[in-house]
Amino acid sequence: MNHRITAGAVFFTMALAACSAEMPAASTGAVASSSSATSTTGAGSTTSSPMLSEEQSLRFVDVTGSAGVTFTHATPFDAANYTVAMDSAKMIGGATTGDFTNDGLPDLFVIGGGLAADAFFVNLGDGTFENRAEPAGLIGDWHLGAGAAAGDYDGDGWLDLFVTSHGTPGDPQPGRHRLFHNNGDGTFTDVAERAGVATTAREEADGFGAAFGDIDLDGDLDLFVAGWVKDSE
Repeated sequence: MNHRITAGAVFFTMALAACSAEMPAASTGAVASSSSATSTTGAGSTTSSPMLSEEQSLRFVDVTGSAGVTFTHATPFDAANYTVAMDSAKMIGGATTGDFTNDGLPDLFVIGGGLAADAFFVNLGDGTFENRAEPAGLIGDWHLGAGAAAGDYDGDGWLDLFVTSHGTPGDPQPGRHRLFHNNGDGTFTDVAERAGVATTAREEADGFGAAFGDIDLDGDLDLFVAGWVKDSE
């Protein structure tokens, strides 16, 4: 089953939309109000500026195609050799954003879904993105990824990437999670095994969502992985 991503929640969170505040049309029956804020600038002079009311609206324009972030999410759900793993594939998919290249611009990582490779869209700074997953080392064996989280877990100043996984397409056996260490040169290295986060305590990769955070307030990022069938870690 292939799902064409257009203006979904993935790209909405990236703010790949040109938005502008505008007054609702009179034909809609909605009435927008505004007020002014006045401030003293010295010598008794004042300036006023309009304040937008809560009744005013924002308009978003879908620029997915022109931004270069067109992407096909493909799962093995309709494959002939149906398995439990394939059943869960219809719920597979995830994305995260972050400045992985340290250029001040948010980039986008999107999980492929089992029959499509993951994508790493680098923000080019001109309103467009380029998929650099392959040269970045973010394309390995295809997997039923379900969640992604960005965080500088080792404190070297570069955002790293954690990707959850159920396993390979059609394989009922659990796969393993990926922890991609940002090398700072546009490439990543999977260090999940070395870091001890490739599988859960049950020796299975059963994660859906994931999040980095300093849970114990010791100054280091911790990692939480929400389990699907097994326990969360």
